[in-house]
Amino acid sequence: GTPALPPPHFSLPTISAHPMASTAGPVTGVAAALNPDVPPPGAFSNSNLPVNTPMLRHHLSPDEKEAIDVNRRREYEAERKKRIFDPKIRTIGIDKEALDRQVAEKQARKEKERDEERLYAQQTLYYDAVLKRQEIEKRRLKRQVEEEGKTFSLTQLRREQRREYDLDDKDRVKKYHEPPEEKYGASSVQVLAGEDRAAAERKKLQQKQVRDWVAQQKFEKEIIKKAEQDEDKEWGVQAIKTAELMYAVEDQQKAARRQLQCETSEANKQTALCRLEETLKGRLTRQDDDNKELINQYTDPYLADGRLDLTGHVNVNDGPGDTNPAGLEPGDAAVIGTLRDGFKGTTRKQRQSCLEENLRMWREKEEQKQREMDEELQWARQHEANRKLQVAVEREKQRLAQRVRYDVRHTNAGLGKQQQDTQTYLKKELYTNPPSEDYFNYFGTTTR
Repeated sequence: GTPALPPPHFSLPTISAHPMASTAGPVTGVAAALNPDVPPPGAFSNSNLPVNTPMLRHHLSPDEKEAIDVNRRREYEAERKKRIFDPKIRTIGIDKEALDRQVAEKQARKEKERDEERLYAQQTLYYDAVLKRQEIEKRRLKRQVEEEGKTFSLTQLRREQRREYDLDDKDRVKKYHEPPEEKYGASSVQVLAGEDRAAAERKKLQQKQVRDWVAQQKFEKEIIKKAEQDEDKEWGVQAIKTAELMYAVEDQQKAARRQLQCETSEANKQTALCRLEETLKGRLTRQDDDNKELINQYTDPYLADGRLDLTGHVNVNDGPGDTNPAGLEPGDAAVIGTLRDGFKGTTRKQRQSCLEENLRMWREKEEQKQREMDEELQWARQHEANRKLQVAVEREKQRLAQRVRYDVRHTNAGLGKQQQDTQTYLKKELYTNPPSEDYFNYFGTTTR
């Protein structure tokens, strides 16, 4: 609850009249009340009037008040000019005593206002607490009256307690109990031969059985519906897991594809290096074979020192010490010999063998050229793909750089426009009144 606060006590300050106001005239009395520096009214009193003659006080007109105010300001301004413009009595700096008096007056005024506000706040809190208590008591009384009325209505004014309630009772037919059939006589014709006495009971049992069947069917439907919902939920969870697994597999495939591309690139590089080494080795091997062939042609005894008969053919049976390491048959011509003037030409078999050897060498050379062309074509395709990729990357870099330059240029243009508008506003709208010579010449002419 809110603590009780004592009622505040107010004391209004009393305003006493100026001691000169009761004896001074209408103008001098007001002037004395407004300005304590005004001389007492006795100095300007009329000598024809008695000194102790009471004067009637009346209200000043607006013109008189304005004249008094103007004279007072003129006198104050003249005194201020003497004090400021006279170098002998002029004080350097500010008047500290006047400032101290102003500060003291301001502090006193603030203290007074603070006391009044504190007193007003206490009074407000007190009345607020009183109003809150009154409101709480009012609500409590209202709630108590409502509860008592409701309790009285529920206990003393019920519909069942009225005398004529049986006339509008909606359950009076249900409450009516028919007398048993045993009490009916023969004249009532209520009991007949062959009557099904258990029909009503059987009907109730059948209705109960139908209700049980319906309840069982509803229960089974709810079980089936719940099972379907669980199945749908499980299917949704399984679908989410499948999607996550699919995304994971896709990520793995992408990673494997990137790894395979890196490995393929490395393998291509290694293959290119190996092929380059094989090419160099082949060139060196062919050069060595050519050198060996030349040396063999100059040093082989069968080529440089073979024996020819007069017909220009090899004599394979020249003696017991001769051998035929070349495997030539009688009638085969020697290709190179010391007696060149006895050579009569090659045989058909040698020419056919030479032609077949040339064809074989031509085929090998064509196959080698085709392999080299395929390799060069593959390298050209790879080089073109790399070139296109580098061009695409370079174009993307240029596009991004162009976009950045465009954004920077657009931002700089906006900032430049904003700065230009600011300078225009400052020069043409804000600073449109530069000080003239009259402004500087005005200094020293007044104290204000």
